Amino acid sequence: RDLAGRAVYPGFVDAHHHFCFSATWADLPQLRNHRNLEQILASVAAQVACTPPGEWIVLVGWDETGLAERRGPTRFELDEIAREHPVLLIHFSYHQGVLNRLGLERAGLLDRSPDPPGGLRGRTRSGELDGNVFERCFGHAEGVARRALSESDRQAWFATANRYQDQVLAAGITHVCDAAVPPEMEALYREWRARGELHVG
Repeated sequence: RDLAGRAVYPGFVDAHHHFCFSATWADLPQLRNHRNLEQILASVAAQVACTPPGEWIVLVGWDETGLAERRGPTRFELDEIAREHPVLLIHFSYHQGVLNRLGLERAGLLDRSPDPPGGLRGRTRSGELDGNVFERCFGHAEGVARRALSESDRQAWFATANRYQDQVLAAGITHVCDAAVPPEMEALYREWRARGELHVG
């Protein structure tokens, strides 16, 4: 067939893609373009204003190297504007995040127990938890927030996931190797496929 000078490429395979997590948080406000802590905290405050008390607030993509302060927000700063909502701000790397006090409590990370193997909680010089969570501690907190979201509105999860999938396919990616799939996300994958809506391999 004459393609009139255009080219056809095979679909790309993304060998390391946190697809199920990205599909979950795809519609959330992004923090990637924020340049200081004031902007980040203003975004959190905006979500507080439109979210019923007690529900999780999750925002994604902060990067301390792009912030004027060269650090991320702390639990104490988040507590000033979100006392009735558990808050999780996910780092762009997806290996760390920061929680407010209620977020730490909901995730079961507010106690004084030792950090689990492979996980770390940030602390002040006096030893008080500062809200930062890394690796396994972050993964646990993210899982608690993610399950709360998907369980509160399952249909909304599929709608968000389909929109994210459309973006992936538009980029030419037809298959992914999902680098981390918890059991509850595997169940969602199976349901997604049974619905006839999962088109990425």
